[in-house]
Amino acid sequence: MIFIFSVDIENINNIQIIKLAGELNHSALTELYNRLDELSSGGHLLLILDNIIDIDVATKLFNFISALQLKLAKRNCTLLVSCKKENLLFKILEFMVNEFSAFPLFHNKDNALRVLSEIKEDQKILPILYNNT
Repeated sequence: MIFIFSVDIENINNIQIIKLAGELNHSALTELYNRLDELSSGGHLLLILDNIIDIDVATKLFNFISALQLKLAKRNCTLLVSCKKENLLFKILEFMVNEFSAFPLFHNKDNALRVLSEIKEDQKILPILYNNT
């Protein structure tokens, strides 16, 4: 089972979407964090940050992302981030590499979903991936 948290809610076939507010606010993040218990052990959470263009806003997400990673690790789940803005992408990458030894990061949602479809059941940690195409 894959959950997607997106700043702008969109429908994607064959993927369960947690519908949150269309903006990053405390209640939306709290709801996402609380609903992680519904994620199956060994599952994947794709965090889509495509509409975040302000690095200052993104830095406020870092503590939340850290908390997500810790909670997901307890459930043998994988956290992935998709982001269109290169400068924000590299800021997130720098933070996550400093916090965690390996963190999957994708430049676009299509690439992330493609790789997710190829993940084997026994593969718990993905390498850091970046695709600028």
